[in-house]
Amino acid sequence: MIDVGYPDYDAHRCEHKRLLALLEDRAYSVLHDEMSPLGLATFLFEWFALHRIQVDKKLGAFLRERDF
Repeated sequence: MIDVGYPDYDAHRCEHKRLLALLEDRAYSVLHDEMSPLGLATFLFEWFALHRIQVDKKLGAFLRERDF
């Protein structure tokens, strides 16, 4: 993203950092029986689905406009 000059790189990177923090919290919850493994899997599925629709779609459009 940096190499192609993607203008929303910082925001995109923050989303991934936020995911890692959320995953750490959810993993702790699973390890301490506060959340089921299925709950963690559901969280990940939903995050990736929304991320693709809301964030990656913009990146894809940017790359297509520049023939990448």
